[in-house]
Amino acid sequence: MNPVVSKLLYQVYSAGRAANYVSQSEILEWATWILVPGYQRTRSRYPLDEKQREDLRTEVVKLLEKEAKDIQDGFIPLECLIPESPWDHWKRFPKVLLDTLRISRRREKGRTTEFGTKEKQLSEEMPRYFRRNFHFQTGGYLSKDSAEVYEHEVEILFGGMADPMRRMIVSDFKKRAASRPGGLARILELGAGTGRTTSFMARAFPRTKIVATDLSPVYLRHARAQLDDRLSLDARVSFLEADATQLPFKDGEFDAVYSVFLFHELPEDERKKVLAEMNRVVRPGGIVGWVDSLQFGDVPSMDIHLERFPTRYHEPFYRNYAETQMRPWIAELGWTDITERTGFLSKCVSAIRS
Repeated sequence: MNPVVSKLLYQVYSAGRAANYVSQSEILEWATWILVPGYQRTRSRYPLDEKQREDLRTEVVKLLEKEAKDIQDGFIPLECLIPESPWDHWKRFPKVLLDTLRISRRREKGRTTEFGTKEKQLSEEMPRYFRRNFHFQTGGYLSKDSAEVYEHEVEILFGGMADPMRRMIVSDFKKRAASRPGGLARILELGAGTGRTTSFMARAFPRTKIVATDLSPVYLRHARAQLDDRLSLDARVSFLEADATQLPFKDGEFDAVYSVFLFHELPEDERKKVLAEMNRVVRPGGIVGWVDSLQFGDVPSMDIHLERFPTRYHEPFYRNYAETQMRPWIAELGWTDITERTGFLSKCVSAIRS
């Protein structure tokens, strides 16, 4: 396809996708304002001036322009853009609305450890930092209801930009793998959640074995079901409940290891342990990387949004993450060929394990 035409089609696709999620965000805001007593609308609680809005638009355009080029250059397969059916998408929206109302009530009351009986029992097996309603979401990362709406809610939060941010790690790994004889035989994902990035990696590396791990067995079950529907998975993609700070794998067992939106939800000591485990399980010369939130100073115009994020959503370790750059820790591990690039409110880091 002509590059100009393909770029135009991508822009139309991205604009339509963003408009869909932004409109849903507006519906949820109004519904919450009407139905939750005492709720103060986000735009009045955290007003944005025109300069801040323009800065956000600028970063969105940069992210999409980079992804359009990665698609044109073959580093992100077009299959990664295939949307779910409109019926599946919109029949989920009532659940998203109901969960949003529950989240808003929980936020107004400051409740951060509210679980049903099953979730409470399951949480007792988890590390202490994990026993909470991250983002005030119902059941935290331990309920079936939460898993069903998680991806949808994240896209609403980021105005349809969550998937493009996630896919930065895909293009980085594709670029690095292109120069390697034999490519990548085994990839490990940490904090796979509902498997959204797993599905992108599986499409980008169709002959690679991928092991997707997460602490939550509930989210992993949902991930398996989702990927079965999207990809008709064979044995090359497997799912394993595992703590990223204590991985059940041999030294150097993988050619590459990555995480997406994991580090900002961990206490500082846990972040260091995860990096050490990534270093241990990937072979010398292997690829390591992650996508996560921006940190203060990465894109100065975005710092105001990093300030506001943990006050709006229950993210107890976010402030420390945003203030604590990880480059010194990487230097201690001796990783080489380190690259960083930003995309909207996230950044992608990748390197070679020495």
